[in-house]
Amino acid sequence: MRRGCFPGVGLLLGLAACTPAPAPETDPAGPSTEAIGPATDTAFQGRIVALHPFPIAAPPNTFQLAGWNSTGSWTQLLDLPADGTAVKKGDVVGRFKFRAEGALAQIEQHLQEALADADREQSAQEAKVRDLRHARDRARITAERARVDQQRSVALAAREAKRLEIEARLADFEADAADKRLAAAEAQRAAVLMEKQREVELRQLDRRLFDVFKARFEARAPADGVLRYGWLFYAKRRVQKGDDMPCGTEYAAVAPDARLAVRFYVPEARLGDATLGRRVHAEGGDGKISVDAIVQRVEPFPQALGFLESDWNLTSAQEKFYVVVAAVEGTPALPAGVETKVHL
Repeated sequence: MRRGCFPGVGLLLGLAACTPAPAPETDPAGPSTEAIGPATDTAFQGRIVALHPFPIAAPPNTFQLAGWNSTGSWTQLLDLPADGTAVKKGDVVGRFKFRAEGALAQIEQHLQEALADADREQSAQEAKVRDLRHARDRARITAERARVDQQRSVALAAREAKRLEIEARLADFEADAADKRLAAAEAQRAAVLMEKQREVELRQLDRRLFDVFKARFEARAPADGVLRYGWLFYAKRRVQKGDDMPCGTEYAAVAPDARLAVRFYVPEARLGDATLGRRVHAEGGDGKISVDAIVQRVEPFPQALGFLESDWNLTSAQEKFYVVVAAVEGTPALPAGVETKVHL
């Protein structure tokens, strides 16, 4: 007896043969995006920073005063206290090279010349006024004598009396003229001395402004706290004494306490992995740094990596990243401004 095929079995086998194989699972966050050279899919380059920093920037390298003009876009850091140093408000936290020391001698010379000129002019004006005052007094005496002679002329001839009257009037005129010359000289003296005094004050102001300009090259702590080193983007390392840097570079910071944080960048596609409160692990410093941190802040808007790193030659310079700050647990003795790898 011949056996028949079961039609249901054949249908199932046909459907199985026509069904395509399932596609491999994909990461919903998309392919890993390059941060600043991530070690793995969840490791991003970061740096140790103060948790609540108050940035300190390199001063402008300009000096324009009393005919002296010195301008530069870069400046040199000559002295810097050690990272982690406790500082008081007003303490020097960075001394930069002042390139206009030679201007002081010129300013001092101008000041001394203005003082000497003012003294000479005052002496000359005083002598002029003194001579005119004496001349006025002589004219007054002459006028008084002429009036006395005129009073005696009653018994004299009319012609002589007329002469004495004219001499008396002329003497009064000369006395009045002497008064006016003296008043004009005194007014001139006041004006000239005021001008000379103003010039002296301007030179003294130049001298004070020199100290103000020079003081700008000493950065001072804005408040009590702890000094933390910054990162030099162009050198790709932490700041150190002797560094040249563009003016305005945030080379250090003063924090209110010793707490530290890890600052790192997360690409837009991975922002969901850097939620507030998430624990991350940072390691670096040739194995000397290994700490845990808690994400405390995520900047609200992404920025191009070239802007964040001040380097538009990076491979991912145009890619947008979020800045994430994670607070280091405890207060370990870590150096600020050191690179770390942050594992999410």
